[in-house]
Amino acid sequence: MSNSILAKGIFSWYNTEMGRKIFFIFLLFIQCVFCQGRDFINYKCDKFTAELREKGRIKRLILEGNVKIIYGDTRIRCEKAIFDVENGDIEAEGNVEVKSKFGKIECKEIYYNLYKKDGFFSEGDFSLPPFYGRVKRIEKKKEIFILEDGYFTTCDLKPPHYRVMCKRIEYSPENYLKGKKIKIIFGEKFTLFYLPRFTISLKEKKSPFHFIPGYKTHFGKFLTFIFTHPLNKKSKFISSENIKIGTKGMGAGLEIYSLENFPKTDFKFFILKKWEEKKPEKGSVFEFKDIRENKFGNIDFIIDWRWMENKDFFYHYFKSDYYRKYKMYNNFSISQNFGNNILNFLVRENAGEDFLKIEKLPELRFYIPYCRIKNSPVFLSSNFQITSFNKEEKFLRIMENIKFETKKNFRYFTVKPWISLSAVDYKDKDCENFNFVKEIGINTSFLLYKFSPSGRQDYIIPSISFTLRNQNYRKEELPYFDINEEFGSGKFIGFKIKWNLWKDKDYSGEIGLDNFYDIGRNTFSDSLFKYKINFNKCTLTGENLINFSKNGLIYGINDFGLEIGKFKYEIGTRYLKDEIWGLENWFEHRIGENWKYRIGIYYDFKNNIFLKESLEIWKRLHCLMLNLSIAKEKKEFSFYISLIPTAFLEKEKWERRFLKW
Repeated sequence: MSNSILAKGIFSWYNTEMGRKIFFIFLLFIQCVFCQGRDFINYKCDKFTAELREKGRIKRLILEGNVKIIYGDTRIRCEKAIFDVENGDIEAEGNVEVKSKFGKIECKEIYYNLYKKDGFFSEGDFSLPPFYGRVKRIEKKKEIFILEDGYFTTCDLKPPHYRVMCKRIEYSPENYLKGKKIKIIFGEKFTLFYLPRFTISLKEKKSPFHFIPGYKTHFGKFLTFIFTHPLNKKSKFISSENIKIGTKGMGAGLEIYSLENFPKTDFKFFILKKWEEKKPEKGSVFEFKDIRENKFGNIDFIIDWRWMENKDFFYHYFKSDYYRKYKMYNNFSISQNFGNNILNFLVRENAGEDFLKIEKLPELRFYIPYCRIKNSPVFLSSNFQITSFNKEEKFLRIMENIKFETKKNFRYFTVKPWISLSAVDYKDKDCENFNFVKEIGINTSFLLYKFSPSGRQDYIIPSISFTLRNQNYRKEELPYFDINEEFGSGKFIGFKIKWNLWKDKDYSGEIGLDNFYDIGRNTFSDSLFKYKINFNKCTLTGENLINFSKNGLIYGINDFGLEIGKFKYEIGTRYLKDEIWGLENWFEHRIGENWKYRIGIYYDFKNNIFLKESLEIWKRLHCLMLNLSIAKEKKEFSFYISLIPTAFLEKEKWERRFLKW
């Protein structure tokens, strides 16, 4: 009796409007939450109607008035929606807004599948940071957006400061953005450039386009257009085209480089035609590094080569490479590993630099870095080299070196004795010298450490070596090619020390010294002193090459840096024997969030000239960064203005401008 009364009560409650709503919500909950392991679908609206299949399963829901649908990371708002519960299809209209992890799309109507996350969007606005825009149609396929007939920009204002009009846009968040039939527009109507198609790499944080007006003494007034993009949407190579038009000439350049470390490729080319010159000037740089596996082991390829019309051309149009490659040879190298054995082929060429005299054209080397002799504590290393040198005239050197060494570890120090034998044959067109070098030595290294209550940890590793060396010829009687001719017969002491500094398990710096002393001649060879120390807001870095016996300081770079709040300052000495003795310093100040300026002065006391004076000013203009640069470098004056979208600003890099020093 009680069951019958309960059934009647439930039936009468179901016939009410509120009862039917709760009942359908309950059915929707059962089907959507526990069906096929899908995420819970939550919705809210002013009015809904449900269409049922056989056996009471819900087929479709018609939602009206302030509709909100939530599924996973997707949120939909609209005025009306028809939802197929089983397939996940949604038809929505009326002020539609779709939010997901990618951003927001606002449009008139959509056809979307919640489960597959695919669909179509009618005309509307999109906000998919860092991109914003408006298009006639959007299609979404999983994590790819296809946008047709509209524009994109990195400016979130309406109207935007600039926009890129496209017939078709393909966008993959965090990967790429590809457009066809492109027109770049600033403001309302100013069209800057037309392009048939363009791809932006979102993995490479570089501006896709630069427009730079400016002036340089050697080139006059100019306009530079730079376009940076992947070769295609899935390419691991970035291409950058450079067009320069000036009052004294016209130039064009190309750079192609890889995003991966292996293989690492970087090719640069630039050609310049001055109006008054008949022939154009040109230059290029090519770098390639790769490691491949084969049945023998690994094979390494290294190419670092440059071709230049003349030094001035290379200095003006490959400035960063000019500083980086100063006093460096062109190199081509192939190394093949055969287990513990390595075969290397090397060509070293002077790259057109007058002071690079000793070339290797070519060198063949077979060496064993370290090989344990069966189960003994003795290790063998071997090095066989055939080198054709070009030093004013051709010279051939054949060298074989065998070294035996062992070591014994004690509690706080290590002892390592060795014996080395070398046979060196020097040949040229006039004579032949055979040099037999015998060397015996011992090395002792210590590990000293200290922990202080303040959290500082010091690790000091001093190393002392004693070497007895005997050879057939004095070093003055042999042609000098490299370090193998640096030492003659005699007794030598080597000293190294490395001091590592830590603070509460954070690395705070290191100090190192490496030198070699000839006991019989009472002379030092060149000693290297390096340091890098961080403390509070200050940084000390330095690298110095010193000869304590004769020349004193040969080469030196020493910097002191300070950063306090919005201020940065760095001052450093530069020394290169018989070339430069100078001072480099710069000061930077950030004013609020939108202004920053930097002043730099580089002075050479030896030649009593300013190598460079520079002023740079940065101003953030909402979505764009304005950069004004004025510089005087030797006899060259330059001035330029650039405008870069802030979305593509690279991280700040405080690299030395004068790597040549």
